[in-house]
Amino acid sequence: MSHQGILLSWESVAWELKAWEGSLTVGFYNTTCPRAEETIRNAITTAFEGKLGVAITTALNGTNGSAASLIRLHFHDCFVGGCDVSVLLKASTANPSPENNPVFNLRGFELIDPTKAAVEAICPGVVSCADILTFTARDAFHLLTTPGACLYDVPAGRRDGTVSSFQEALVNLPPPAFNLAQLKRMFESKNFSLDELITLSGAHSIGRDHVTPDVLDVQYYTNVLNNRVLFFSDYSLTMQKLSQFKVLTGTQGQIRKACSAVN
Repeated sequence: MSHQGILLSWESVAWELKAWEGSLTVGFYNTTCPRAEETIRNAITTAFEGKLGVAITTALNGTNGSAASLIRLHFHDCFVGGCDVSVLLKASTANPSPENNPVFNLRGFELIDPTKAAVEAICPGVVSCADILTFTARDAFHLLTTPGACLYDVPAGRRDGTVSSFQEALVNLPPPAFNLAQLKRMFESKNFSLDELITLSGAHSIGRDHVTPDVLDVQYYTNVLNNRVLFFSDYSLTMQKLSQFKVLTGTQGQIRKACSAVN
């Protein structure tokens, strides 16, 4: 890609971020819970080190698999109906058939509850689960790279949703059998480009063996391992864009006491 093309891509994404930003701001909890991001990062780091009493199972493939699971969880949540942590809700009378269905093989839930508990211990009822999942996805990828290689700012101020639907997930998530053309159409319908499709698809596939060759370039993983600066810049912008997709803010939704249930 030419320097002019790179510049235009950055300007385009920056414009879209401003359009989607709403009331989300970097440092949203600086006054109400100044240690929120630090506490979340410490909790995730400790969990990956196996010191939080959280089982990092073989199924999660160690640290890399755990990190990928959190990124995938975040992607699933945002892509279905917006970043409102509907994916974390368990079945209930209000939501008898939630997104969290075994068919999606989602993992990493056991890392969220202790993280939420750690934040609640210092700032009860302040930090939303939607922001916690977004921060953990950012921190998880950071832990996969050389320290400092990819630690981007995350605008916060999301609120938690109260509805979770398996059927909505089926409609909004790309089936495994989708080819590149079908994936491209689905992502474009949500205002994501082909480059962003590749970035998002590759990001939550780290540590997994089954990757579609005609969708994900081997260079993606080479870039991760080599800590390519331009790659991390693209990744950061794409994840920031994803994390601001159809968010709830202000008085919308709620701040859940427990991430797996509505208040």
